[in-house]
This record gives sequence, C-alpha cells and structure tokens, in this order.
Amino acid sequence: DRVCLALAIVLLAYWVAVHNTRLTTLIAVLIDGVGAVPTFIKAYRQPETENYITWTGDGLAGLFSLLAVTKLDWALVIYPAYLVVMNFTVVGIKYVREQIDRVEKTA
Repeated sequence: DRVCLALAIVLLAYWVAVHNTRLTTLIAVLIDGVGAVPTFIKAYRQPETENYITWTGDGLAGLFSLLAVTKLDWALVIYPAYLVVMNFTVVGIKYVREQIDRVEKTA
C-alpha cells in the first residue's frame, strides 16, 4: 500500500509538471493494477473477508462509466475498463475459492 501511495504521489507530481493526461492515465492504471495484486491474493487466501455486493457494485460502476463514454478513445475507456476487470476478478477469485473450499469439505 505504501509503495502504491508513493507511486501515486510521484505520478501526481509528474502530471502537474508535464500535463500529459494520456500517459498519466496509463501509468495510474498500471500502478493501481500492481496495487490490486495483494487484494487478489487476500481474496484467494481469505475469501470470507471479501463482500460480493461491494466488489460487484464497483464492477458495475465501472461498466456504467464505460457505457457513458461518448467517444471511443482509449484514454477515456482504459480506467473504467480496468475497474470492471479488476473488481469482477476479485468476485471470480472469491467464488472459485469458496467452491474449492466447499468441495474439500465434502471430500
């Protein structure tokens, strides 16, 4: 978390200095993606700590954001698309792990 926060601060400073929104958006998605990896691991190791409603709601919010984009431009769709993928990946990991646990309990 601290590394991602530090990278976000550096990214903000970069954006203030350069004003390159496209590159900054891409870097932000990459930083957030790196930060999502521990969440994926936790969702697998401790699925009971994650909530379907929260992750599904956030994924749907990303989907609705995608639907609201009026111009097909990668800089406009990359972050909401990332949110859809990331949030529904957590939902999928939680679901798969719960199914594995259920099968192991019945075996």
